Amino acid sequence: MCVFSDSKIMANVTNLENYVSKVCVIKTCPCEWTLFSGKCYYFSNENRDWKKAREFCQSQDSDLAVINSDEELELFKGQSSVDHLVGMSDLETEGVWKWLDGSLVDQRMWNPGEPNNQGKEDCGEMSNGKLNDIPCNLKQRWICEKTL
Repeated sequence: MCVFSDSKIMANVTNLENYVSKVCVIKTCPCEWTLFSGKCYYFSNENRDWKKAREFCQSQDSDLAVINSDEELELFKGQSSVDHLVGMSDLETEGVWKWLDGSLVDQRMWNPGEPNNQGKEDCGEMSNGKLNDIPCNLKQRWICEKTL
């Protein structure tokens, strides 16, 4: 018959816990965030301008959403029927629309006739499942994106 002391059992349990914490790190999205393709998305329920929305996202260890694929575009389209600010602008160079990651905005993602720069529209939104340029001081909902 084999007898283990309490200290030996506790040492084994501690070693096992340390091992599991190193190899089994489970990453999940915060509450109220949506998991999709290895990223977490937050769809706000309040309105802020583009700068304040971005500041909120950054305070949550994220940034305004960058749309890199048709699948992401479909996700956003299916999540809400209201317009949301996203992470694109031409603030750096007028007429050159870039995502916050520095990539150029794909022309086929725009609503027909956009961007049209009516009234100094330098920030971007998702509207009717496509992209639209808007004034940066327009207050509306927004989407944050966080990589796990």
